Amino acid sequence: MKSFLLVIVLSLALVSCFKSDNRDLGVYNISNGYIRYQVNNFPYEINGGYTSFSSTGVGVYCKKQLKSASVPSTRYTIIGQLSAKKSINIVIITDSLKSGAYVTTTASNGVTFANVDSIQYSGNRTEDILNLNITRNATGIIEGTFSGKLSNAKTINGSTTYIDGIISNGFFQNVAVNY
Repeated sequence: MKSFLLVIVLSLALVSCFKSDNRDLGVYNISNGYIRYQVNNFPYEINGGYTSFSSTGVGVYCKKQLKSASVPSTRYTIIGQLSAKKSINIVIITDSLKSGAYVTTTASNGVTFANVDSIQYSGNRTEDILNLNITRNATGIIEGTFSGKLSNAKTINGSTTYIDGIISNGFFQNVAVNY
């Protein structure tokens, strides 16, 4: 009986160690794309490139969208997703993504957001921006850092209030750009 209880306790302890929505528990391969950030001091890590994302829904990649009738300006979007409830979408409006500093905007040219469970922090106000620094862009692979503030809009009794989502310690590495 004691060994049976010991097996159950050890199994529960092992399962609780693996219970994490904050990273892909598969092979942890930073060379295939990686993003790390915190929302209100809660950490998230996502790895896996476009192939991982398209087959499992978990991964990180960047896509370029050219200006068209439905896209007001050329933009690059960095997408990282653990699940539909845990994801980040960073929109950079530029014709050519080069090493340097960028700022997201509240323009309707694609929404920058961070989903945390049932809360979506977005660029709702002019002060809701992310500052990005692309430190490397070589052969379609980007790396850099980001931080800033987004917000969640709540309407209570006809008045809109905003709950801040502080994005800090953002870092991405080996993110492939799909053209």
